[in-house]
Amino acid sequence: MQFTPPGHLLFLRDNTLMAQPFDAKRLTTIGEAVPIATQIAINNSARGYFAVSETGALVLQSDAGAGQTLAMLDRAGNRVATVGDPGQLLSTSLSPEGKRATVSVYDRSANNYDLWIYDLMRNLRTRFSFDPANEIEGVWSPDSSQIVFNSNRTGHYDLYRKPASGAGAEELLYADGLNKYPTSWSRDGKFVMYHSAGDAKTVSDLWVLPLEGNRRPLPFLKTQFFHEYGQFSPDGRWVAYQANESGRVEVYITPFPGPGVKSQVSVAGGFHARWRGDGKELFYVEPNGRLMAAEIGVNGNEVAIGAVRPLFRWLLNDNGFIKYDVSADGQRFLAVMPNEQPAPEPLTLVQNWTAGLKK
Repeated sequence: MQFTPPGHLLFLRDNTLMAQPFDAKRLTTIGEAVPIATQIAINNSARGYFAVSETGALVLQSDAGAGQTLAMLDRAGNRVATVGDPGQLLSTSLSPEGKRATVSVYDRSANNYDLWIYDLMRNLRTRFSFDPANEIEGVWSPDSSQIVFNSNRTGHYDLYRKPASGAGAEELLYADGLNKYPTSWSRDGKFVMYHSAGDAKTVSDLWVLPLEGNRRPLPFLKTQFFHEYGQFSPDGRWVAYQANESGRVEVYITPFPGPGVKSQVSVAGGFHARWRGDGKELFYVEPNGRLMAAEIGVNGNEVAIGAVRPLFRWLLNDNGFIKYDVSADGQRFLAVMPNEQPAPEPLTLVQNWTAGLKK
């Protein structure tokens, strides 16, 4: 959405650019919305690629050939398979058995994200969520039979659970006034980890939701810094996460349920940590888009960080860092990648676009 010098409000309806007369003094629209251009490219946050200068010149980009695709990569970064069709994809999570994945897919007609389940063996997908709200993150139970996901159908993102088969009713697991993003389900099936927008004193905190007993969430990391994307280790003894307490976002490992000594894994910035299935390797992405692999050992009650090696560099997406997951053996990476195309669509300059609006 953008206010323009000629006195119009520009916004997207589906992926059509609309213009509506706007009274800046009264902060209200004063006429009907009129389509200006169709097939506008959008990023992963459903924001359109268009802008208006102070003189009223409009610049926009078409979405022909744009978007993301779900790709399987090897440890050298080679694309060994492409799954499904290109689209506006946001995140993905591999099932523990490695045969399926959740993917959040943008639906232009409904203007929302839904979760789909991709069958990686047959290259098929089925819709998992149907609510008109957004569902953007999903994590699998250890036996691959259930999915915990978030949805903003109440105005903020709460946590729900549903059988991975799609059959059966959704269950509201936990709701409060904050946005919550599930990132990991412990292998013993007892806990789901999520991060949420912090309160007045914090930015983003890590929480643990017990799936037994009273199911009241417990704060795991809650300080003045932000902590995100917590991942239980396969043996359940550790949590890998990212935090900015050093002044830069780095990847750390800390004992679960704690307390204990945390260990810093990344040295030049790090995001989106993922464990190998045996817990002996931890992957993360550097700010320059390079995927790193760190050897992980255990020395008593502390983790021992071994050699950290670069694997390959992949393109960054519109929102920064590639969302990905790793196979249990650490040999394959399922990633939401920019769609392969010969070249990006050129920008289009539209002058005197308001002339057709004055009738």
